[in-house]
Amino acid sequence: MNELFVFMKELAETYLAMAPYLVLGLCFAGVLHVFFRREFVEKHLGGHGFVPVLKATLLGVPLPLCSCGVVPTALSLRRSRASDGATVSFLISTPVTGADSILATYGMMGPVFAIFRPLAAFFMGIAGGMVADAGSTDTEKTLEGVKSSCPVCGLVDDHRHGIYEKISAMYHYAFVEFLDDIAVNLLIGFIAAAAISILIPADLFTVFRGNVWLEMLVALIGGIPLYVCATASIPIAAALMLKGLSPAAAFVFLAAGPATNAATLILIWRSMGSRITVIYLSVIAIGSIVFGRVLQEVYRMSGGFNPLVLPCHHHENLFTINFSSLVAVAFLVPFGISITGRFRAWFTNHWSRQKPSSPETDNSAQHYTVGGMNCSKCVAHVSKAVGAIEGVNVVKVDLSSGDCSVEGSFADEAVITAVAEAGYTIIKRDSVKR
Repeated sequence: MNELFVFMKELAETYLAMAPYLVLGLCFAGVLHVFFRREFVEKHLGGHGFVPVLKATLLGVPLPLCSCGVVPTALSLRRSRASDGATVSFLISTPVTGADSILATYGMMGPVFAIFRPLAAFFMGIAGGMVADAGSTDTEKTLEGVKSSCPVCGLVDDHRHGIYEKISAMYHYAFVEFLDDIAVNLLIGFIAAAAISILIPADLFTVFRGNVWLEMLVALIGGIPLYVCATASIPIAAALMLKGLSPAAAFVFLAAGPATNAATLILIWRSMGSRITVIYLSVIAIGSIVFGRVLQEVYRMSGGFNPLVLPCHHHENLFTINFSSLVAVAFLVPFGISITGRFRAWFTNHWSRQKPSSPETDNSAQHYTVGGMNCSKCVAHVSKAVGAIEGVNVVKVDLSSGDCSVEGSFADEAVITAVAEAGYTIIKRDSVKR
């Protein structure tokens, strides 16, 4: 019982430290979503040279997209004639950090990490983009007539919205759509951080003392195949640092973990080819180690790293009432709704797959297996792409199984092309009577 109390106390302290900064980051994510129309982003990334790479990196650093969410966006940029260099720089710089994770990093790990993390993402994005651009065989490309749907209402034609509608759209994207994507990973991150705090011995990482390179290599090997978003990785890294992990190794985990995972690497390989995949993975691996070592020197020259000054442990009283704690308590409402919604959706999908088909209806549904989906944004991309096909009446996409059920009068080639252009793999299965 005492161990459970200690665990819950650590969990609460981690949440209270991170929640206010996470709320600020989510608000900024909503602003970016409403005011950065896709055609504005895409029209600046065509052609070769340093300028498109620089623009893609500057746009990618603050965007709150995880490693799985960034791939469909990058593929969309590429289909809109963005260069290979701009696409790779966007792929690298975007998932490593974001507006939400920058503020959360400051809240839990201090200003040094909060400043260094986006700077490293920026330079890694530039390096990867220039390498990809140097070996690109693409011809010069221009953008004409690129038009995206309105982030407020979804319409394409020119129109205006009032401030209330824009604020509503910002809130819905930040605290519903985007929060739905990261809520489960955040919860896992909070739980993992609390578990690390009470389960890992305080002297565990003393075995690595004096061998920072080995620490960074272990963090890199562990971080590359895992799926953890830029924000959810923060409490885990902070807890490991409190147990003796060096800032260098913590940075490697914060860079490699959010930027890569097995599913993302496979999707990039299939969609963009082996050359782009090798550049993407190599720059992240080498860059995270190089910048991790630089960060270690920064801490050394500033007198060394003292884990006792981590912001997440500045709680004199867990139940002290202040503005930050009020924000954290208020954030529990949308956070809890997102968590319960994700689990409810999982149970609903699992139950529906177990439920026998109803013989009362004879609607013929064409079924496809879609590969490369990792989150609700992926489901939304696929559903939107297929739903836009003329003759399609109903589209149902299941994240866990990859099943895409389509009803209506349409051509198989249209569905396959639409999903492929959205950046995912697709296989046609036999039609099913249901």
